[in-house]
Amino acid sequence: MLRLTLKNLWAHKVRLALTGVAVVLGVAFMTGTMVLTDTMGHTFDDMLATTNAGTDVVIQQPETVDAEMGDVRERVPAETLDVIRGVDGVETAAGSIQGFAQLVKADGTVGSLDGLGATIGTNWVDDEQLNPLSLASGRAPTAAGEVVLDRNTVEAEGWTLGDEITVMAKGQPERLTLVGTASFGDVGGLPGSSLVAVSDAEAQRMFAEPGAYDLVAVDAADGVDDAELASSIDRALGTGRFDVQTGEADTATKQDQLRSDLSFFNTFLMAFAYVSLFVGTFIIYNTFSILVAQRSKDMAMLRAIGAGRRQLLRSLLAESAVVGLIASVVGLGVGVLMSFALKALLASVGLEIPSGPAVITTGTIVTAFVVGVTVTVVSALAPAVRASRVRPIAALRDVAVDHSAVSRTRTALGLVLGGAGTALFAAAIAGSPDDAPPLAGLGAVAIFIGVFVLGPVIGRPLVRLMGWPVARTTGVTGSLARENATRSPKRTAATASALMVGVALVGFITILAASTKASIDRSVDRSFRADYVIESGAWGEGGFTPALAGDVAAAPGVESVTGLRNTTVEAFDGSTDLQATDMSAIDGLYDLGVTAGSLADVGEGEVAVTTSTAEAHRLTVGDTVSVSFPRTGDVALTVAAIYETRIDSDYLVDLSTFEANVTDQFDTRIFVGTADGVDAATTRAAIEQVLDAFPNAELQDQAQFKEGITSEIDRMLNLIYGLLALAVVIALLGIANTLALSIHERRREIGLLRAVGTTRGQIRRMVRWEAMLIALLGTALGIGLAVGGAWGMITAVAEQDITTFVVPGTQLAVIVAMAGAAGVLAAVGPARRAARLDVLDAISSS
Repeated sequence: MLRLTLKNLWAHKVRLALTGVAVVLGVAFMTGTMVLTDTMGHTFDDMLATTNAGTDVVIQQPETVDAEMGDVRERVPAETLDVIRGVDGVETAAGSIQGFAQLVKADGTVGSLDGLGATIGTNWVDDEQLNPLSLASGRAPTAAGEVVLDRNTVEAEGWTLGDEITVMAKGQPERLTLVGTASFGDVGGLPGSSLVAVSDAEAQRMFAEPGAYDLVAVDAADGVDDAELASSIDRALGTGRFDVQTGEADTATKQDQLRSDLSFFNTFLMAFAYVSLFVGTFIIYNTFSILVAQRSKDMAMLRAIGAGRRQLLRSLLAESAVVGLIASVVGLGVGVLMSFALKALLASVGLEIPSGPAVITTGTIVTAFVVGVTVTVVSALAPAVRASRVRPIAALRDVAVDHSAVSRTRTALGLVLGGAGTALFAAAIAGSPDDAPPLAGLGAVAIFIGVFVLGPVIGRPLVRLMGWPVARTTGVTGSLARENATRSPKRTAATASALMVGVALVGFITILAASTKASIDRSVDRSFRADYVIESGAWGEGGFTPALAGDVAAAPGVESVTGLRNTTVEAFDGSTDLQATDMSAIDGLYDLGVTAGSLADVGEGEVAVTTSTAEAHRLTVGDTVSVSFPRTGDVALTVAAIYETRIDSDYLVDLSTFEANVTDQFDTRIFVGTADGVDAATTRAAIEQVLDAFPNAELQDQAQFKEGITSEIDRMLNLIYGLLALAVVIALLGIANTLALSIHERRREIGLLRAVGTTRGQIRRMVRWEAMLIALLGTALGIGLAVGGAWGMITAVAEQDITTFVVPGTQLAVIVAMAGAAGVLAAVGPARRAARLDVLDAISSS
């Protein structure tokens, strides 16, 4: 049986290779994601290890707010340095600053504000042991107006020593003279980021605050144990007042935190890898079902001469395991190349990923083989079990007929699953907003599985319906194509289901994006009362100096101005964003839809919350909310207003409350209202003149404001389309594979058609129309699921940000047209082979 298994593999190598392509692509996507995230993690681990290479002890303020992208801490007072330097065993100690900054590039543009690609403002540490930077050229900054940049940035921008560069930080943009370049360990700079280093006093003024550091680094004297020194420093500062760790422990903590932050990329990309593998299972299942059907007589003969059911089952599963094993090897190699493609795809939508040597871990290799072999074997299990149960006489007589397509059990199971999914959607719509997404998600899964189970039942009438105009307009070729597509409804449904998954996801995302943009347009049209908004592009903390709002307010024609500030706090046992604005001005510039209380009543020590937050925590005007700030800890804020339309946060306070509890003050966005009767062009020109000194400031009117928000949605939509493209490609390979195998089954039939006068061109058209009908079946089911799923999800969360359901007819029509055209494209090869069959050889085949 082993020799027979190997011979069968070799005999069907081309057909099995087509199946292996699906496994290769799915495994490649998964391993490519793992290689990319492992490479990123390794690059940043090395960076953090280099940062702390000469540091034995690190002193910071205790963590006060656990934010999504790292913890939030206050700064260490500079006077602690004297205490630390007086501890026995301390060789040297120095304060370190890492704050918000933006570097204006040579072309006048600015880099990212947050995340990967951001600019880091720091102080130049004189002690070489504690300074992670080393001079590559020039000298260190010693006076105001001097700066050192990392070598990579300088080379990328084409600067030379003595050039003046612009840096934006806490105050007004500053012109600094480049006096030196620095290396970061063995490399020319931080991966994916720029580094701006100035003197100690300048760094405190620009990036932190006078008399404070973000942390203090200590170099231990020779022979002093790091852990013992950390304990001594902790006692000297007052046990428990500060977070005192060894340099090694601090590095490990930061590496763990960074890996946790980067897990988002892994989870996000892995979701699409799972989709690709899921689509691939349909192809594997279909291929082995057809191969088993083609070899039923061979297996019946084996049974007749003594082969047992288990032997046949093991033989078929061994074939699938070998296919999975070979595909995993190839998929692992392709996955390394895929990691570079994924990096380029993310970069195309603005997510620059630091480069570094590709990291292939043992876990990635094991995962590739386990996933590839498991998916292939599991997908082939059902066909193999069915093959082992075929009675020898029935197979030899060739009388086995598949009735499962219209079985009552299949119909009942599909209807039950569909009904359960509908019930879950209803529960999501009727339930609380917090429970809606998971319930709607479960409902979507149940409905999808129900449609898949019902596929053979509903596939035949749907194909007949869609094929009717084809048969009427194309004559015999269209009629034959329709009959071929309906003769094996299970096979057709399984092939179409692979495409259905991809189209359903593409359609769902398309509808969700269109509905989100329509909701934003409606919200802005209803709420936007300002004439202009000045955008900084900041995601979180950072942006403009608050003085900019005052400068804009002084421009001719400007009547009212208010900035929006942002920070991370903890409320109700979770981290969240909190915004601040001038409560006396915001109502005239942006309608938040107040449902209780008044924004004008929100003063110091008070807060306004959204209706969703109020309902979730049963808050009313006059209730107290405990909010934890990094600077001041727990603060009791009284609810003074409840509003419907959130800008970026569920909590809104007055500027006085924000300034009393938050150290760093930045305006992330500024709303501007102009006086009645003034010339709009003149006023805009006056505002733009004020903004000339701020390259990160973008002046937008209402239409531009909406476009700026929706353009981010389009960027993410393009990314998702790119990631889903692989699943659609795999589905189309499945159509080509199924057609190729079914043509092999119909060799005699095709030969007879040719013998009675059917031309090669008619044969090609017949196969292409069959492929289009299969593609359209998958597309129709996918679009139906997308529309229903999107409607249910949006209806379930209607009280949150997405309030308008939109079906973008033009975009969905394009998806249908592209799917049909792709189906025809997938049929080119099979159609050509069918047309070239030798007539006599085909007729004589058995």
